[in-house]
Parts: sequence; structure tokens; C-alpha cells
Amino acid sequence: MKKKAKDSEAVKRASHAQETLESKSLQIFQEMGREINLQNMQKLKLLNANQQMKIYFKGFKFDRAADCDKVEKEQNLLFTSPKQDQVTYHYYKGRILIFHSKFFYKNVQEHKKAYHVLDKSQNIQFLLICFWEDIQKKKLIEQFKEYDLLCTSVRQGNIAGLQEAIDKYRQIWIKRSLLILMDQLKVLCYRNLCRKVWLINQKSNKILLNQFQKAFRISHPQNNNPTISEVCCIIANLIYLQLIQGQIYLNNVKDVYAITLSPDPFKNRPNEINWQN
Repeated sequence: MKKKAKDSEAVKRASHAQETLESKSLQIFQEMGREINLQNMQKLKLLNANQQMKIYFKGFKFDRAADCDKVEKEQNLLFTSPKQDQVTYHYYKGRILIFHSKFFYKNVQEHKKAYHVLDKSQNIQFLLICFWEDIQKKKLIEQFKEYDLLCTSVRQGNIAGLQEAIDKYRQIWIKRSLLILMDQLKVLCYRNLCRKVWLINQKSNKILLNQFQKAFRISHPQNNNPTISEVCCIIANLIYLQLIQGQIYLNNVKDVYAITLSPDPFKNRPNEINWQN
């Protein structure tokens, strides 16, 4: 008991020391930020914001990190900053968006405006990439092979495959600070699995929950006997997150639950990346 108490105290001291270090570091960079703003040192603004986001990410404080992206609102700041600072900023900004389940493409309107100012030689470069797609695709897959099984499993609604991809490349996800975000992919995986059940039932607007129970049992061997309550909880969360448009209700038969669906219950939201087959 004494050893456990000592270990607990040691953990508390280490945690307190880490929080103190984070707080002091943030105070330094925030003070620097005020000085930079006073002297209007544009090139250092983005660097300072990146350093603050890095500290927040080290402490897994993703919500606080979102406050650091205010620099984007300043006109031309991203374009006037050094390239390495721009890349770092977009890296952290992308991770914040993923953490908040905002799987959206970059501002489409900005890209449309950019395409209008491209000269002919730049347009040809884009066209060549289209013609060489097969060659480039193979090289890209080999370069980022750890994402192949991950994305395929999400599209297929293969929960076991997704877990395999997470476990197989766990050290890579930890190194890239992505492991904590994998739960977001599990949600999308469950959504696509439910979509398959809907398609198998010929897009019926009423489906018994035991149909989804069978699908979960097949797709997730580690949990081969999910209860109807677990299934109900998963689907209720998908409805709450607006990933499925429907309602769960108790059928006329006792203790038999069903789900009523809208005509297009799995419709993608505006600008959302299409994870479905």
C-alpha cells in the first residue's frame, strides 16, 4: 500500500511539474506575442502561434490550441510568413479540424479563385499529373502504405480491419500524435457498416436493430456477441452526431427495437469528404 501511495504521489508531482512548465512556456510565448504585435513584426507572428500550438498539443489540450489560429484572420499574414512556418501552421490546423470531426476540404472558393490566375504552363503541369495518375498512384501507395488498410477499412465498414491497421502501425500513429484521433475513424467505420445494412435491406425505411447486431458481430470478431443495448447505443450516437438521419423506437413486439430512416439517411453533409463506397 505504501508503494502504491508513493507511486501515486510521484505521478502527481510529475504531472504538476509538467503543467507548471507548460504554463511558464506559454506565458513566455504570449508575452513575446504581445511584443511582436507592438513592433508589428509580421514574420514572427506565425512562428509564435506555431510554438504555442505545439505546447498545447504536447499536453493534449486540443481545444485550447484552436485559439492560436486567429493569425489566419490577419490579411496576407500566411503569404508573407516563411514557407516552413506556413507548412507547420497548416499541419497543426489540420489536426485541430480532425479532432473536432470537421472532415472538410480546404476552402473551395479560395482554390477556384487561384485557378483563374494560373498561366498556361501551370495548367499543363496539372494536366500531366492527371495523365500520369496510374504511375503516381502506385508510388504514393508505397510511400504511405500504413494509410492503405486504414482508409480501405473505413470505406468498407470493416471494424476488425480498422483495429488491425491501428494495432499494426501503432508506433507510427503514436509518433505522429494521431493515435488519439483514431476513435473518430471508428465512428465513420460504424456509419459505413450501417449503410451496408441499409443497402442490403433494399433501402427500407424501417429496419430491426437485430439486423445491425448481426452486422456488428461479423465485422468485429473481438466483440462477437454485442447486446441489443450496445447496438442501440452506437446507432443513437451516430444519429446524435448527424451521421445517420433516423429515429429508434420500440416495435409492437415486446423488446424488439427498430429504426425508422429518412429517404436518404446517409447523405453527406456539404463539403464533407466522401468516405463511402
